[in-house]
Amino acid sequence: MTTILVKDALRASVEAASGGKQTVLYTPKGQPTFVNIIPKVSIESLNPALGISGVHPAFKQGDREIPYLYVGTYQGCVLNGEVLSLPSVDANACNATSATLFPLLKAMGSTWHGMTSVEWALMQAMAVKSRYSPLGADVYGKSALDATQTGRRIDGKEAGDLSSQSPRIYTGSGPVSYRQDKKYNGISDLAGNVWERTYGARVVGGEIQLYGTGNEAALASSAVFSAHGADVPGWYAIHAVTGAFITPTHTGNTTTADYVATTPNSVRAVTKTTGLADNEFYHPAWGGTFVQPQNTLPEAVKNLLELYGVWPSLTGKAIVPAGSTVNYNAGATSCMHPVRGKNDIFQFGFANNIEVLNSEMGLRPVYYAPLS
Repeated sequence: MTTILVKDALRASVEAASGGKQTVLYTPKGQPTFVNIIPKVSIESLNPALGISGVHPAFKQGDREIPYLYVGTYQGCVLNGEVLSLPSVDANACNATSATLFPLLKAMGSTWHGMTSVEWALMQAMAVKSRYSPLGADVYGKSALDATQTGRRIDGKEAGDLSSQSPRIYTGSGPVSYRQDKKYNGISDLAGNVWERTYGARVVGGEIQLYGTGNEAALASSAVFSAHGADVPGWYAIHAVTGAFITPTHTGNTTTADYVATTPNSVRAVTKTTGLADNEFYHPAWGGTFVQPQNTLPEAVKNLLELYGVWPSLTGKAIVPAGSTVNYNAGATSCMHPVRGKNDIFQFGFANNIEVLNSEMGLRPVYYAPLS
């Protein structure tokens, strides 16, 4: 089990240095992992412009609430068969598939998981509140927006050396501008370094689907996020008029590449640019995040989608940086899950499934104390 109460010198020093914003957890193998402590918070206290109130869904599982999330301060690395958040290491979790990483996380404790989509949406809401979108390292170890802001490349070359691309920088080696809220005790590298796989949202047959109505994805097994898990229970489509969570229906199958969403009035991304139905929207592949999709969806529905991190941010538009993009992969007939943050915290693309290895895609470990 994960140890979260016992004080030791490392934990005490991290908590003191961070003003209580960070701590160190210990895994079943006794390895330390560094986390930021995020207490339960309401939607309206972070982003009142959404017009939605209540506990942020990242802290909800059915009728139960999660008091604290312990979010990995750093992108994940695999060490001694566990997925850790450590400073000044290579974020090498990108060298394994999600299907491989999930059992390693669950062996650390049932509530260890890769960051979920709704948890990433929480990070976005926190960015909106602070009015700061963190910088991050590009393939040359520097910020594409400010070349003076650099990290330490794992290939040993100087940041900004254009003679070759570095796969990654060492975790947390960037300046304070690479930290959430631009503070030394903030979460590191939410932008840049590697794409971060997130779990609990998907697009299949163009239809946006969410797993559960809160953070149920944190407890799910890897099978829930399979490229061919279209019929796994617990997934919901979103009603394009009311914003209600509705059970998806379809014809065909992802394994035969003839999947067609048939859910009445569900929100769907499409590849056409004209003749859009009221429940359809169009956004160009990897088009700008600051450009709203063609759509006639009600504002309340778009706000709900933003709350769950699956709509180009309306409320964060003032801080969305140049180069931020979105891709819905509307033509895909398998279940496509989002990767996030290669350029910035608002960037996402439904370009991932758990069975495929992509060395540009990692994850971030997150923990919460098991609920009674």
